[in-house]
Amino acid sequence: MTQGDPIRLAPAPAPAAGEADAGRMLQMLWRGKWVLLSVPLVALGLARLWLDRQEPIYVATAQVQVDARAVNPLKSGAGEATNKPRTVLKQQQSLLKSVPLLKRIGAAPGVAELPTFAPERLGDTTLLGKLNECLTTGIDVETDRFFIYCYSPFRADTVTVVDEALRVFIEFHREKKKAAAEELAGIVRSEWDATKKELETTDAEIARLQAENSWLAGAERTPLQTKLESAGQSLNAARLETRRLAAELAELRALSQDPAGFRARGLLLRSKAQIPALEEEYKRLQGQREELLREVERLELREIGSENPHLIALRQRAESLLVSDERIGQEYAANHLGTAEMEHARALRFEQGLETEHEALLAQVAGQNATLDRIKTLMAEREHLRARVAGFDDRITQLELENQTGALNLTVIEHARAATRPVYPETEKTYLYALGAGGILAFGLVLLLGLSDRRVREVEDVPGLLGTSVLGVLPELPRGSDRVALARLVEEDPHSLAAEAFRSVRTATVFALPGGSGVVVVTSASTGEGKSVCASNLACALARAGKKTLLIDADMRRPAQHEIYGVPLGTGLAGLLGSAAPLKGVVVPRVASGLDLLPAGEAQGRAAELCEGPVLVQLLASLRESYECIVIDAPPVLETSEARVLASQADAVVFVLRLEVSRAPNLKRAAGILSGVGARILGCLPNGARARRGARAYTGGINYGPGPNAEFGAARPARPPANEGETDRARARGTDFLGLEEKESA
Repeated sequence: MTQGDPIRLAPAPAPAAGEADAGRMLQMLWRGKWVLLSVPLVALGLARLWLDRQEPIYVATAQVQVDARAVNPLKSGAGEATNKPRTVLKQQQSLLKSVPLLKRIGAAPGVAELPTFAPERLGDTTLLGKLNECLTTGIDVETDRFFIYCYSPFRADTVTVVDEALRVFIEFHREKKKAAAEELAGIVRSEWDATKKELETTDAEIARLQAENSWLAGAERTPLQTKLESAGQSLNAARLETRRLAAELAELRALSQDPAGFRARGLLLRSKAQIPALEEEYKRLQGQREELLREVERLELREIGSENPHLIALRQRAESLLVSDERIGQEYAANHLGTAEMEHARALRFEQGLETEHEALLAQVAGQNATLDRIKTLMAEREHLRARVAGFDDRITQLELENQTGALNLTVIEHARAATRPVYPETEKTYLYALGAGGILAFGLVLLLGLSDRRVREVEDVPGLLGTSVLGVLPELPRGSDRVALARLVEEDPHSLAAEAFRSVRTATVFALPGGSGVVVVTSASTGEGKSVCASNLACALARAGKKTLLIDADMRRPAQHEIYGVPLGTGLAGLLGSAAPLKGVVVPRVASGLDLLPAGEAQGRAAELCEGPVLVQLLASLRESYECIVIDAPPVLETSEARVLASQADAVVFVLRLEVSRAPNLKRAAGILSGVGARILGCLPNGARARRGARAYTGGINYGPGPNAEFGAARPARPPANEGETDRARARGTDFLGLEEKESA
C-alpha cells in the first residue's frame, strides 16, 4: 500500500436480515420505553375516571324449567311434541315482554313505589317502558330452561321485580290451562268418536272381502297360485325343447349346403336308426336288379354278342336300379331334415299355447294378490286405529284427572337471587381492556414514530447508507461539557476513547494524502453535528504526530476555532481572501503543540463570494508550501455553498455526523453533493455513540497507559510540565499504529 491510496477501514460484519430486523425492533421499543409505559398508565387512569363516573348496576336472576316437549292431544297420540324446544322458549321470551304481562307486573303491590321507578328517574319514560328496559330474558335449549333477569341500580329492587315477574308468568300459564281444558277435552272426544267410526268401517270392509273370497281363509297358497306355478314349469320345459329342436334344425340346414357332409350325416343317422319305408324300397330295387343281372348272365351263356342291343339295354337298366351309399345317405338326411322341421313347428305351436295359458293365469293371480294386499292394508290400518282409540282413552282420562291440556309445565328451579357485586361496570375487564388498548396504542405510536424517524442511530448503518467506511467512533458527549476542552481532547486527554478515535482518523488521513501531506476538509451535512470539535482534534492529532499542521477555520458564517483556542478573530481567512493582507500576520502560531491556526475573520456576509474567487486556490497553494497538513473546518454542506468549493480543492474530506441527530436523507444528499464536485471522501466520523462498546468496535479498544480519565466530563489532570514530555510521548506511542512518534513542534 502506498501513501497515496486511501485507507478503508472494514466495517463491522453485518448481521443476518432476521437478526437485524429483530434487533432494530428491540432498539425501537427500547427508545420508546417511556411511551410504552406512560400510555398504558394514562389509559388506566382514564379508565379509573370513567369507572368513578358510572352508576353501578345490579342484576337478579330466576330460573324456570319449561316442559317444551309435552304431548299434543290433537295429534295421533304417538308422542309428538307440541313445538320444537327452541321455538317454545322463544315464545316464552316474547310472552314475558308483552304488554299484558308487563301491565300485571307494574300493577303488583309495591312495584310502582320502588326507587327504580321513582318519577325523577323515569323522566319521560312510562312505567311499562322502564319495566321493558329493566327486564330481560334468556334461554338454554339444552336444558329447556327459561331465565328472567332484572337490572337496576338498587339491588333490592331487582329481587322484587323478578319475583313479581315470575309470579305473573306462572299465573298466566295456569289461567291459560284452566280456560282451555274443557275445549281441548271436547276436541279430544270428537277425535276419539271419529276414530272409532273409522275403525268400525275398516272392520266391516275386511269382513266383506273375506266373505267374497272364501278360498283365502286358512290357506297359505291358493289353487290358482299352484296351477300358475305348474303352468310356468311346463312353459319353461316347452321353451327348452323348442330351443333344442331349433338348434338341430339350424344344424341340418347348414349341412344341406355341403353335399358330402349332408350324405355323411344321413349315413350316420341310418347306422343309428333305419327308416322302414326307405329300407323296403331299397330291397325292392335290389331284387329287380338281381333279376336283371340273372337275365344278363343267361343271355351271355347263350352266347349272344356283347353288342346285342337287348343285352346292352338290360345292363343299363340293371345299373340304373343300383342303390348307392351316396343316394341312401342323401335320402336319409333329407328325410331327417323334413322330420325336424315338422317337430320344430309343432313345438312352437305348443309353446305359444302354454304362454297364452300362463298369461291368463297371471292376470287371475294379480287380481287375487290385489285383494290380499287390500285386506292386509285394512288390517294394518285397523291396528293403527285401535292404538289411536286406546291413546285417546288414556288422554281423556289424564285431562279429566289432572286438568292437563298439553300446554307448558313450568317448574321454578331458582327463585329471584341478586348478585352481591354489580354487573356494570365490570371493573376488572375495564382495566384489562384499558391496559390492552393502551399497550396497543403505545406500541403503534412507538412503531409509527420509529418508522417515520429517519435519524441515524447505529454506527453499523453508516457504511451502507453512505457507501464509505467509518474512520472512528466518538462516544456521546456529556451534557454541559466544555466545548473548548472537548475540541482539545487529543491534547489534554490523549488516553481517552475519543482521542484514540481521532488517532485512527489521523492514520487514515496520513495514508490517504499524497506523500502524507495535503489538505483535509472536515465538514458535515448540517449544523450541530460536531465538525468544529472534530476538526480541532484531528489537527492536534496530526501535530502531535510530528506533522507541521495548520488549522483553517473556513466557517466564516459561524466561526468557532478562535473561541476554542482563545485567540482574536482578527483579519483571518476572510481578510486574506478579500484583500492583499500579509499571511504572516494573519496566521496565529503555536496555538497548540506543533499547530498553527488561521481564524475565519469577518466575512460581512460575503463568505460565498470570497470562497468562489481565485484567491482561495492561490492561498491554498501557498500554504501547501509551508505546511505538511492543512485541516479546514468547512461549513455544513447543505447550508452553504462554501463547503463544495473547499471540498473540491482538498485532497481528502472527512465527513462528520452525529448519531441520534443526523438524518439519513440529509446525509445522502450531502454525500451526493460532495461526490458531484469531485470531492474525495476519506470516510465518516460518527460521534455521539452512547455505549463505549460501540466506540471500541471501530477504534479497536486499545488504551495503553493508566488513562485516569477515559470518560468525557470527568476531571482531567493538569498538563504535564515540559520535562515530562518524554513520558507523555511514551504513553501515546502505544496507540501510534504507524510508528509516528508524537513530538513537540519547535
